[in-house]
Amino acid sequence: MRDKQLLAQADFDSAEARLNSAKGHYLLAQDRLNDSTLVTPFSGRIAKTLVENHQQIQAQQSILVL
Repeated sequence: MRDKQLLAQADFDSAEARLNSAKGHYLLAQDRLNDSTLVTPFSGRIAKTLVENHQQIQAQQSILVL
């Protein structure tokens, strides 16, 4: 659209800024999701959970017993 001058430059710049902002928010959300995923180096069963669902935890805090 921009090549055919169907859109004002200011409107194009505004849309491009919103797109870049949305991409940044998406990447941040992906990073946060990756940081909140638990992975174990081996298979097993959870014997006991030490925290409730949606409870905030700290780094290095025990959350379950395998």
